[in-house]
Amino acid sequence: MQSSRSSSPQPGFAAIFDAPSRRLLAQFSYLQLLDLLTTAAFLATGVREANPLVRLAMAAAPSPFGALVGLKIVTFAAAVYCVRSGRARVLGRMNVLFAALVVWNLIALLGR
Repeated sequence: MQSSRSSSPQPGFAAIFDAPSRRLLAQFSYLQLLDLLTTAAFLATGVREANPLVRLAMAAAPSPFGALVGLKIVTFAAAVYCVRSGRARVLGRMNVLFAALVVWNLIALLGR
């Protein structure tokens, strides 16, 4: 008796996205992690979050760090949506903006 399920394995992350898309998503992930870490460093030194939407999410959540992680998960989902819907250029531009933001954060942290 044959099962109704296909015996072929489900496609993994590498099979879903082409190499340039995987690179964009990997860069985006690293930049999000760096933004999360620099934001946590700012908060630990008593600096208030500058983004009003992030500040609102942090105030509404039981844990500010949990709110940051949750927001990063949502932003990664949006990045995947960009790639899947043929808007990889938008994600490339977002990577440039987040890279500039991370550099700005690091410079500001070094100056404290």
